[in-house]
Amino acid sequence: MRAEGATGFLKPAKHLGPTGVRGLIARLPLARLRTPLINNADAAPLTDPEEIRSSLLRQLTSAVRWDESIRRMGREGCRLFVEIGPGRVLSGLVKRILPDAEVLSVSGLEGLK
Repeated sequence: MRAEGATGFLKPAKHLGPTGVRGLIARLPLARLRTPLINNADAAPLTDPEEIRSSLLRQLTSAVRWDESIRRMGREGCRLFVEIGPGRVLSGLVKRILPDAEVLSVSGLEGLK
């Protein structure tokens, strides 16, 4: 199923709605992470599987805290960012927020090689 809009990203779970997505997230086989996940709903580092599941649900209905998330990643020591997909919009945003970051943009399978 194609998403509406210009990006053309696939959103296979879109038809499930929040209740169906909740079930999918509950069944995700997650373990405690050694490297924290920074979600876009809270801009907070998470390692606990239940906190990650909860944050994934919040991301469905919360505003994206992009600037805060990128700044947090920078404070946590992240210096390399890789954008995968068409375009370079996110790469440009990262460079504006963290000018010293290294940003790579990969638009297709050829770029992964």
